[in-house]
Amino acid sequence: MVAVSPFEIIAGPASVWVAPVGSTFPALNALASAIVSPWISLGKTDGGVKVKVSQSVQRLRVDQLTGPVKAIRTEEDLSVSFALAELTIEILAASLSNATNAMTTTTGASGVIAHKLLKLYRGPVVDRWAMLVRGPSPYMDGYAQWEIPIITNQSEFEIGYSREDKATVATEWFALEDSSVADEGSKFGVLRARTA
Repeated sequence: MVAVSPFEIIAGPASVWVAPVGSTFPALNALASAIVSPWISLGKTDGGVKVKVSQSVQRLRVDQLTGPVKAIRTEEDLSVSFALAELTIEILAASLSNATNAMTTTTGASGVIAHKLLKLYRGPVVDRWAMLVRGPSPYMDGYAQWEIPIITNQSEFEIGYSREDKATVATEWFALEDSSVADEGSKFGVLRARTA
């Protein structure tokens, strides 16, 4: 990564990895090539990677006043969305299903064509992953990364084949609260940015 001052003006793509829940997140200074198993790169994306922190806030009023007197947060979400541009069986398995149970590899032999197979039925259990989203730091030529301890893919599986453009798969992921952390503010994970 080569970022140029002023660093706080962010320009450049983000990369995305998933790993089993409970995996250790890579250090901020780890090169992308050093992020290895159990982390699985979801490859190149198309149209950017969007991380959204959303909320629903209820404003409370009393009879005697016309304006709200209190606000309470009733819901909050953290979501990540992007379109996969590399559509290998491995990336689709990691993104849309369970990489170990849904994919099989058959090696070629006499009368058998080598191939990889992705089982498309996923059943009632929604797979949970840890997710790393990494882009430029707003402080220096280095990385910032979203470390999300528990996330699920809740998107439709749709590939459009067209002669006018490349095929992509849109994905949308939603964080689940991590009840194992003591720090209430870290239940959806953290955004960490390198400063030196």
